[in-house]
Amino acid sequence: MLYRNKSITLMELLIALVLMGLVVLGINSITLFSRYQLISSERRVKLQNDISFCLDHITKRGLNTIGNESIFGNNSAVLIVPNVSLALYIDSPSSSIGIRDANDYWVKYTFNSSTHQLSYCDNCRASSACPTCSVGTEVLSNKITAFSCTKNFTQGNFVEVKITSRWDPAASVSVDNPEVTMHATIYLPSLSTN
Repeated sequence: MLYRNKSITLMELLIALVLMGLVVLGINSITLFSRYQLISSERRVKLQNDISFCLDHITKRGLNTIGNESIFGNNSAVLIVPNVSLALYIDSPSSSIGIRDANDYWVKYTFNSSTHQLSYCDNCRASSACPTCSVGTEVLSNKITAFSCTKNFTQGNFVEVKITSRWDPAASVSVDNPEVTMHATIYLPSLSTN
């Protein structure tokens, strides 16, 4: 009886190792890509939620804005300091609703570019007094990289707000440090240009 020698040659072993290495590298690259995309998507969603919260907050307060800038003068209902702050003159619910009186007050949204914070100050008696506001400020977000507002009382009664947020505001934009920009048009129904 002849026995066949069953063995693996060195060449067969090398080919098997190369093929196995390719399969392992392929699976590993798919896993890394999936994990990376998941992290990037999750960060974008968190940034969108953060900006959405800020825009929703500003919109809700903006719906209570009262005044007529053609009667009371420019910046009497909405005061914007470019890329720094937005102040809104709010109708107090404890007074005559829809009528401008002494109980009405200012609310102010301030962007600090060095700390990347957007803060909110409620119940200010003067639009310029909010940095020393007695009620204190509430930080709405600390990932903001840009905050801009424009008002339009000639073509309508609205304020446009644009906010940009980055996962790590101090670092530059990259694939793992996404940046999201959102904007909202806030209609101020209690304002009148007539």
